Amino acid sequence: MNLRTVLFVVAAMAVTALATWLSRELEFSRQADEQARRHVVDYFFNRFTTVTMDEQGVPTYRLTAERLEHYGDTDTMELTRPTLVLHQPDGSDWHARAERGWVGRNGNLVRLSGNVVLVQPGKGDREPLRLTTEQLRIRPKKDYADTDEPVEITSHYSRTTAVGMQAFLREDRVILLSEVRGIHEPPAR
Repeated sequence: MNLRTVLFVVAAMAVTALATWLSRELEFSRQADEQARRHVVDYFFNRFTTVTMDEQGVPTYRLTAERLEHYGDTDTMELTRPTLVLHQPDGSDWHARAERGWVGRNGNLVRLSGNVVLVQPGKGDREPLRLTTEQLRIRPKKDYADTDEPVEITSHYSRTTAVGMQAFLREDRVILLSEVRGIHEPPAR
């Protein structure tokens, strides 16, 4: 074998080794990028409670859940059996619970789904109010909730159903959007 052939074989082996190494590095890099883009839990809590307060340190709402899973790629949280209490200045707090929940970035939006119940216990001469639906969006910082789904509202002597609702919780004002039906049965004398 002459020197030229030996140099050619060595050069070919070096090019093959370099190509193999580059291919593996690119594959590892691609896998790392793909994993970083995936929607995976980066931390979780079991049986947790968090309280949000206003600038004066007064609690505005409390969120409790059986489990919280945080997703770093979207900075969102998914909840199992959440309970949300929206504190009101007059003490007539609204209580929401559901099978599942989702909290958006900065806590500005909470979505509840699966057997959603929103209750305001009666206070003074105000009757207790209970709203049930399958999905509810709550903006805790605005004391606002809404749904596009069928909703049922019950109190001591009335039952109202509708499709779609907007609730201005601080004002105790509910707007029913369509297909509204109601029954009111006064108490027997």
